[in-house]
Amino acid sequence: MATPNIDNLSKPDLLAGEIIENFEAGLASFQEILGVLGRG
Repeated sequence: MATPNIDNLSKPDLLAGEIIENFEAGLASFQEILGVLGRG
């Protein structure tokens, strides 16, 4: 496994924002599935 090149990483605040967006998108998908299943 290669060591990541830290020079190519996004700034921490940008990276955190992207992570939050991904979590929110995943949560929205789960909420939609629950709605389809009639539990939401």
